[in-house]
Parts: sequence; C-alpha cells; structure tokens
Amino acid sequence: MFLRTLTLGLSAFALALPTPTLAQSRHLLEYPSIHSPVVGTRGMVVSQNEMASAVGAQIMRDGGNAIDAAVAVAFALAVTLPRAGNVGGDGFMTVYDAKAKQVRVIDFRGIAPRAATAAMFVDNKGKERGVASYGYLAPSVPGSVAGLEHAHKKWGKLPWAKVVEPALRLARDGVKLTADEAFVFGWGRERLGNSVSGKSVFYKPDGSLYAKDEVLKQPDLAWTLGEIQKGGAKAFYTGEIARRIEADMKANGGLITMADLAAYKAVERDPLVGTYRGHTVYTPPPASAGGATLLNMLNILEHFDMKAMGQGSAASLHILAETMKLAYADRFRVLGDPAFVTAPVKGFVSKAYAAERVKLIAPDKVIPGADAPAWRPAQI
Repeated sequence: MFLRTLTLGLSAFALALPTPTLAQSRHLLEYPSIHSPVVGTRGMVVSQNEMASAVGAQIMRDGGNAIDAAVAVAFALAVTLPRAGNVGGDGFMTVYDAKAKQVRVIDFRGIAPRAATAAMFVDNKGKERGVASYGYLAPSVPGSVAGLEHAHKKWGKLPWAKVVEPALRLARDGVKLTADEAFVFGWGRERLGNSVSGKSVFYKPDGSLYAKDEVLKQPDLAWTLGEIQKGGAKAFYTGEIARRIEADMKANGGLITMADLAAYKAVERDPLVGTYRGHTVYTPPPASAGGATLLNMLNILEHFDMKAMGQGSAASLHILAETMKLAYADRFRVLGDPAFVTAPVKGFVSKAYAAERVKLIAPDKVIPGADAPAWRPAQI
C-alpha cells in the first residue's frame, strides 16, 4: 500500500509541475524507443539463439569473415535450436561478394528422393496426405551440409574444421536450455514421442522433460558433426553418415537412398532483384517462393504511405494483412520449383502487376482469405 500511495503521490506531484522548456530538459536522458538495440562498430552476428550468435561473433574475432561466421552459426543452430537449425534440412544463402561486387545465391533446397511419386503424398481429390509432412516418407534429400560447404569453399577464410568445431563442442558438452527451448520439447511431444531417436535425444531416460537451465547433451549429433568436420560434405553424402541414413530409411519404410544422397548438389544462382522506394532488394529466386513473394508485396506496399499511417497502427496492419493475403494467394497458385514448373516469375514481381493488385485493397474492407482473387496473367 505504501508503494502504491507513494507512486500515486509522485505522479500527482509531477503533473503539478510546470512543463520544462527544451533547454531545461536537455540534461535528461531521452530515449527514442523503449527498446535498446545492440550496437556493433565492426560487425554483428544475429541469429535466433544467443549461444549460436556468440559462436559466430567469436569466429569473426578469430579472424574469420562473414561466411565463416554464417557457416559456424548454421552448424551451432543444429545443436542449440533443434526445431529450426539442422544438418538434415535445407535452405538458401544470399552472399554479397565485395571483391567481385556481385550478389550470389546458393540454393541448397532439399529435393525429393528418386522413389517418390506424387500419388504418395496427394489423394485422388488433390488433398495432401498426412505422410507428406510427418513420418519416414516426408523427408527430402537434405541440402544444408552441401550448401554450407559450397559457401565456405568459395568465400571462407578459416579452416573448415575450425568453423565446425564450436557446434561439435556444444553437442558433446551440452547446452543449458532456455525456457523457450524447454517449452518446445513439451509442445512437440506428440511427434517427438513417436520417434525412437526423438525420445532418446530430447527427453530424459525416464521420459520426463528437461527443464530450463538443465543441460542437454547430444552425443549422436556430436559424432555426426565430427564426421563432417573431418570429411566435409563427402562424409555426409557418401560416407558412414549416408550409410546410416539409408539403413534407417530401409528399416522404417523411408525413401532416401545412398544414391539419392550421393547425387545431391547445391546450386549457385543469380539473385532475384527488385526495388522498394529507391532501394535495391536482392533475394533468392525459385525454388524459393519467399523471395518472389517478398518483392510482390513490396511492389504493392509502395502504393501506400506506410510511414504516415504509423508503425503498428490499425491502418498499417490492415494494409500489410491485405497485401500478404493477395501475395500468398498467388504464391500458392503459380510458384514452384523451376526444375518441374515454368512459373511466371517476371510477371509476379513486376510493378505493373502490383499496380493492378493494389486496386483490390480498400482501407475499410477485408478480402476473405478463401476468396482472394486469383492470378490473372492478362493483367501484365
């Protein structure tokens, strides 16, 4: 009660004071925002996990460049952020080569095993089956290790073993779980609990959950990272790791074979290039759908004064939601892997198409998601 009364009393007193002049208030510390960003003068490493970011920062302190740091962080995330970081997944990397003054994109998206067929994943009504997203039929041939090695070989500075070492050490010695990571293991228990390896890695021997600040060790992942450290991508795609992946797939009705793994190659591509209010934007092209969709949305947003609306305002959030709704409706209808479909990417990211789509957005109306107007090539 005393604290509450004191606070109210001080507030009333403050309200009674005359408003200070600008000169009088300059001695006060004023913040432009309630958030306090981290500031770096020589470089910065940002990821979804603090431990992984620390790995990248140390790599740069040790003389590594941005690519060394990115590769080290990617491997570290496989340990510290298992729901997203991975060595058995895929991705894209956009690189600016300052010496060559060019932007390159490394496409290390996963590809379907040779034995996969559309009928396995889609029923006769065109609806996706559950096995498309969970189980031994779902995984694609992973691209992460190939893509990271490609980047390191072309642009890295430090030895490969040095950039993989921090992740190996974290897996072997263990990581102290944050509240977020401890929560995720409970949240994902339905799926992880159905996997023998999932249960053995992410739960205690008695099946109970790890709690915040408890240490999670991953010796099997440490072994895998050790093989990658010694043998690079070759160890993953043609060595003992590949043999173990194939054996596990065979034992559980999966599709990936050693031939699939050995045939995998990361691809270097030209970036998709767009502009937004005079700024040049470089982003991955298909097979990434996200890059083209981003440019599509930016083209639409150029037609609105987002700054005047105010960040986080109801008006700005409405425009963002409607823009994303239209862009994603088209994304799902027309974009795809260029190895299998001919997507109208040029039209999809054109200013002319955005000028037509923006006519569908009203400041006081909502487009029902299921009724978002379809892609119309005749408009461009």
